[in-house]
Amino acid sequence: MPGRKFKIYTLGCKVNQYDSGQLKNKLLAAGFLEKRKGELADIVIVNTCSVTKNAHRKDRLMLKKAKRENPDAKVVLMGCWYKVYPEIEENLKADLFWPVGNLDALADTIKEKFYPTDKTAAPAHQAVSGGINPPGQGERSRYFLKIQDGCNQFCSYCAIPYARGRLRSRPWEEVVQEAVQAERVGYREIVLTGIHLGLYNQEKNSLQKEKDLAWLIRKIIQRTNQLRVRISSIEVNDLNENLISLLKTEKRFCKHLHIPLQGGDNQLLQKMNRPYDLTFFSEKINEIRQAEKKTAITTDVIVGFPGETEEQFAKSKKFIQQTGFSKLHVFPFSRHEKTPAAKMPNQLSQQIKRERSRELRALSDKLWQNYQTEIKKGQKEFTLVVESVKGKYLTAKTEYYFNLRLPLSRCQSLEQGEKIESGAMVLGKV
Repeated sequence: MPGRKFKIYTLGCKVNQYDSGQLKNKLLAAGFLEKRKGELADIVIVNTCSVTKNAHRKDRLMLKKAKRENPDAKVVLMGCWYKVYPEIEENLKADLFWPVGNLDALADTIKEKFYPTDKTAAPAHQAVSGGINPPGQGERSRYFLKIQDGCNQFCSYCAIPYARGRLRSRPWEEVVQEAVQAERVGYREIVLTGIHLGLYNQEKNSLQKEKDLAWLIRKIIQRTNQLRVRISSIEVNDLNENLISLLKTEKRFCKHLHIPLQGGDNQLLQKMNRPYDLTFFSEKINEIRQAEKKTAITTDVIVGFPGETEEQFAKSKKFIQQTGFSKLHVFPFSRHEKTPAAKMPNQLSQQIKRERSRELRALSDKLWQNYQTEIKKGQKEFTLVVESVKGKYLTAKTEYYFNLRLPLSRCQSLEQGEKIESGAMVLGKV
């Protein structure tokens, strides 16, 4: 259908990628066509991120790229950047600005604004999608499934609650059905995503608080046949006994937890408005090790937070080493004007932040290599979800989060008669 081709450019987290995937499905269902290679789009949609100031720079570059690649297209700018900073509308050129969420209304608005006389397409909320499309992925391997949105924590450095709003969870029946559909069309691993995953169904007005994250994971496993379940991130405060026990009792629950630390000093944690101290954090890590000692524990760390001294940085590094994290995601402090941390005294220089980031990333590389070596020593066979196949080799994800590249000759499909390709589940020997 000429004049109705779209392309979505997505920045940021897996939640953003999921939202872009859902918008894509709604536009397809409403009669639009996704731009193919070699074509020009009639509509470009840039789904933005606002997690750091550097993200805003990337947002601008992506907007320029979308316009450059599709010079005559109508432009939609949506997402967290516009939600937190609506004033950008005065300085940026776009045909439509949209904040976060309400994707049915966005799809309808695109049709009504750009094609008001076209009667051939159904409203997005009336149309039915033809199936599951992988959000933000071109290959069928892991399916990212958003189960909740919003955050009530208001850490002093973070703009996400201003962008995503308060906690709200999707109905469990809807989530489970989407997981079942994902397995039906060929996915063998789902990654549960959200802004504050551990508080699934824990809103103040929730009438189903007993149906928490651990309950949901068990329900997904019960309703599916082979599907492996991973969670993208979990706050240490939300690691209750039921969730930790899944590591021991559920074979299809991946042995990997991403638990943000952010700072390895109690004074820094207080200034960040993080609701735990190092003693509590350590105790929870020990509980995980007792349940399943091989579990990969990855984390986020902010360096260069306002007032962070050399002594505090050294203390953080020592705590990281003692805790035995498998891998670090290191973030230099980003000064969001609308957060309390932006107004704190003793802001550190970019040079100090770069140096400390470099030091922790070097430590992360070492930790990650050591962890993989240790796991491979004690385990020679792995259940793998294939991410890509090139020639006689495949690259696949282990339940412990790291990838393996193996010859096809060392891998056996776990599904009778199934070809080894992206999305397949195989047994691999190292």
